[in-house]
Amino acid sequence: MIMKLALFTLIICAFIGLLLMSNPFGADAMRLVCIFIFPFLGLIGFGFLLFALMKKAAK
Repeated sequence: MIMKLALFTLIICAFIGLLLMSNPFGADAMRLVCIFIFPFLGLIGFGFLLFALMKKAAK
């Protein structure tokens, strides 16, 4: 389950990165995504990973 979530997050990040590299929206959209969306996705991914490790350690 965790690997599916990590893979899903990675695919979304790669898709957003490729979309921004084609630069259809200009530099403002790239700056907005880099500041807000990538850290948010990273926090979600690391949060699920840490939660799974803590749950396993609590058993």
